[in-house]
Amino acid sequence: MVADITSFSDLSSDAVSAYIRDELLDIAEKNVVFAQHAEQVTLPQHNSKTVQFSRYPRLALPMSPATEGTTPDSVALTVETVSAVVDQWILVVALTDLAQLTIKHPLVPIVTERLGMVQAELVDREIQKTLMAGTNVSFANAISGSNTTRAGLTTGDVINAAEMRKLWALLNRQGAQRFGKNYIFICDPEVSQDIASEDKFLSAHQLSQATAIFNNMIGEYLGFSVEVSNFIPTVTLGGSGDWTVAAATFTNSFGTETVVVKLEAINSSTGLVEKVYAIKNTTVTSAEGVRVTVPSTTGYLYNLYVANADNISTDETKLQLYSEAQAPATVIDVTALTTASATARRPQQSPASGVTIHTSYALGKEGYGMVKLSGDNLRVMSTDGKPSDSDPAAQRKKISLKGSFKSLILNDDYFQRVESVSAFGQSA
Repeated sequence: MVADITSFSDLSSDAVSAYIRDELLDIAEKNVVFAQHAEQVTLPQHNSKTVQFSRYPRLALPMSPATEGTTPDSVALTVETVSAVVDQWILVVALTDLAQLTIKHPLVPIVTERLGMVQAELVDREIQKTLMAGTNVSFANAISGSNTTRAGLTTGDVINAAEMRKLWALLNRQGAQRFGKNYIFICDPEVSQDIASEDKFLSAHQLSQATAIFNNMIGEYLGFSVEVSNFIPTVTLGGSGDWTVAAATFTNSFGTETVVVKLEAINSSTGLVEKVYAIKNTTVTSAEGVRVTVPSTTGYLYNLYVANADNISTDETKLQLYSEAQAPATVIDVTALTTASATARRPQQSPASGVTIHTSYALGKEGYGMVKLSGDNLRVMSTDGKPSDSDPAAQRKKISLKGSFKSLILNDDYFQRVESVSAFGQSA
């Protein structure tokens, strides 16, 4: 009698998936910066696609002393809910049999490391996009009242002690709770050096024996734990001559009017905005529409914004997303104005020419939340590499990452976006 033998190849699909999931979670958790400060929930299976967070406002203080022997009226505990529908994200890596046999380096650990970084960057990117939509923003040196817009930032408008003290006071006044003894300040590498050069900055090395260190934390400064992310993009002004806007004859719903448009360039690898172009406008007649040709620069995709029914104004709050993630040199025909919407996506503000904008985030607890990518919210799957109808010669093996994720703002008052220039950055 021949005994049944179970070989590794019979179980390799399950083993590889389990290994990759465990490893990439470990890699991702060490590299995410923004996620570690979010209020996190896990979305159970069979519980729809909606995730809900609850928050409890403060109880009102009593207005007068109690009367002896008289029970005062009770007050109600109220609850506010914030909900969002999760998005599903999938990434598939395909390996050929020849690659697995001939490449010197073991490919599964390499794929694992790359998938872990993808997960970390995906989470951080989506949280950044959420925070960018927040309404509270400060501009460096606005303490003097001179900078109230991104376009007002010039060389020398860097993060300094006065700005950090102002941010601390603002978060505290708005009721934001601290993470332990400090708020959190997340910045890019250049701004981190503006801070590290200040006299009162305490490095993580000095603090390592006294306090817990967050991912990528470099030290403490004036009531903030300072962390660095090299995934925060800088933003510059795009060249006016890089794109064209002109009236053209095609079917449309315009009358004789001036149409206002604006463009953003997003990095095609990260999906984050790195260039913003100044507003352009052109006048059309009832027989014409607006033809926009986006820049031909590779490495970017382009978002086009068009004014709503209040189109004659150059107010950027009147512009709404019209076309998203267009390839370089794409021609976009604008055939109609969009209906005004309070929830429409707006473009980022244009910076001044030659100025590189650096974005930082001052965070208190419970400012934003996210679905935790673990358990049933994150799955890793692997094909078994055996012959099939679609791959009869077993030439391919695919490893896929699938997860459901969403980030959302819980309380705008508990975080502040900060825009500045850096003394350690390159000029635009």
